[in-house]
Amino acid sequence: MVWFYGGGFNQGSIAMYPADVLSAFGDVVVVTVNYRLGPFGFLRSSDGQLIGNQGLWDQHLALRWVHDNIVAFSGNPSEVTIFGESAGAISVSLQALYPGNRGLFQRVIAESGTAVADWSFYDRIDTHDYLVWTGCGTDITCLQSLPAERLMTDTVSGNIADNFKPTIDNDFFVDTPYNIIFGKGSRSESARNFFASLDFVTGVNSFEGAIFIAVIQQLLRTRDFHNLTITPLQFSDTIIPYIVEQYMDVKDTSSLAAGTSLLNFEYTDWTQPDDVQWPRLAVVELISDFSFFYPALQTVAAHLSLTHRPHATYLYEFAVQPRK
Repeated sequence: MVWFYGGGFNQGSIAMYPADVLSAFGDVVVVTVNYRLGPFGFLRSSDGQLIGNQGLWDQHLALRWVHDNIVAFSGNPSEVTIFGESAGAISVSLQALYPGNRGLFQRVIAESGTAVADWSFYDRIDTHDYLVWTGCGTDITCLQSLPAERLMTDTVSGNIADNFKPTIDNDFFVDTPYNIIFGKGSRSESARNFFASLDFVTGVNSFEGAIFIAVIQQLLRTRDFHNLTITPLQFSDTIIPYIVEQYMDVKDTSSLAAGTSLLNFEYTDWTQPDDVQWPRLAVVELISDFSFFYPALQTVAAHLSLTHRPHATYLYEFAVQPRK
């Protein structure tokens, strides 16, 4: 089992995942992999001078190393499962779409994230502000001369860290994950066939959208996390329009109004519309559906239709209630 950690493609380390318990009790050999992050792993310029996806190539090379060397560690190169969580789940889903990985692994477990999630991939390049901020533009020699701390500073304190994600490079990816999985073009056929050849497991946690509460705090300008109250009016007039515009990338006025109206209708608790208790759970439910649940359903439905092997596709929901 080869593990890829999460962290939004901007942070993370194998130090957080020693894997000793899994290897001891799971009767498996576990390999954990570091890969380049932030601008080191995913910086790409619109002119093509900076190619991007370096972090994905790191992962691919790690998989090649496992294939070539795992026998020496009592592993079996014909029985390899790649798995990961959050951005790690996105990573394994993306590796499952790269036909150059054929033969390197046979199964995929994507925990809380798939390649078609809205936060997984960029089909448009927008790193101009970052490159200007460095003072180097696309001058690779200049960028290489800067200290690592300088290159990473704004990815931690600024708002452009989200620009560092996997993208179309016409090498690792010839198209978006969505178009590869759901398309029928000959250019992406080998990627689609490779995806279909794998056993694929994905799933979600029941309250995935709770991660969005921190954003709501900022939006409503409150710091009280434990006693956060969202009124129905704030839900309908502030939060929903923000989600539609920022997360669903809806900009024109008429579409924004229509999307806001539809989501308000769907997620309002009409049995008690004036109660102040339901909006917080409704926010969690909406983000869970949009960013996690629906992409997982899309992915397993596509995989099932492509593979024609019902036993090769599995969807789970982790919903265990913690003990108080």
